[in-house]
Amino acid sequence: MSASFASTEEVVYGVLSEEVFESNFLGERRLLIYCPNKDEIDQDTTFIIIQDGQYLFDGKVNWVNEEWGIDETLQSLDDRNKLPNIVIVGVENAAGTNGGKLVDESRRYAEYFPKEAINYFGFGFRKFAYRNFVDLEKFNYIKFLEEELIPFLEDKFKRDMNSKNMGILGSSMGGLISLNALIELPHRFGFAASVSTHWIGIRPLDYALLPFRNEIKFFGDPYTTKAIYSYITDNIDVLKDKKIYLDRGTESLDQFYEGPQNKIDEFFSSNALTFQSLVFDGFGHNPKDFGKRFEGALNFLLKDKH
Repeated sequence: MSASFASTEEVVYGVLSEEVFESNFLGERRLLIYCPNKDEIDQDTTFIIIQDGQYLFDGKVNWVNEEWGIDETLQSLDDRNKLPNIVIVGVENAAGTNGGKLVDESRRYAEYFPKEAINYFGFGFRKFAYRNFVDLEKFNYIKFLEEELIPFLEDKFKRDMNSKNMGILGSSMGGLISLNALIELPHRFGFAASVSTHWIGIRPLDYALLPFRNEIKFFGDPYTTKAIYSYITDNIDVLKDKKIYLDRGTESLDQFYEGPQNKIDEFFSSNALTFQSLVFDGFGHNPKDFGKRFEGALNFLLKDKH
């Protein structure tokens, strides 16, 4: 069930509408459907699902008061006659409640963590904790995509949604779940972009503290990093006909991504995947810096598509 209405968020370009979507898995979730081409949706339109929807268009609606500025980016592309034929579907994350005034990052982490990677933990407390607090039906984002969101979009736009016309994109944990979706739903997604991917996970004790503070010093968890890497490398064959965009900054949380990112890059290169991995010196872990890379990600992922 869903209800559609004009968005309360402001955009400088294009048409933005909202859906309040009732998910059997995630509960009530706000969707942002953005059409830069207005009503010009046809058989060549590419649909891109993006996590953390409340950070994409209007910084006034989230607790950090920052945005990717996707509408400004696409306006600039149109001014240069380079506007791609796309529709953006932003999915609000699980952290923000009460209009974004209350933030519980533990819910977002659980929702975006690739549940299949839990199988790669050794037996012990870490695996027990993830099984009992993260691997829950109410955090099953992949099932939400496959069984609810994509069928909803197919009905709304009267289109078959598949790997020829769909991609998925996200930042931080949203980047991690994007790769997860590309592996688990290869028939649905043809490409993924993972911006400032949070390869390093979080220690169980830090996870327990997330609901009580918005900022925490992350040092990561090597066991989680190893499990994520093993999950991705074991599924490399699924990715061989996909396009993948990866990047990272060098400041704040992004400074910890260099080692894991380099390891993934080396593995992707040795398996001749179609991917691009970039480093942005001086960029940090925030929506404003994520948004600065959006145009470049689109250029790589949509090149030669239409």
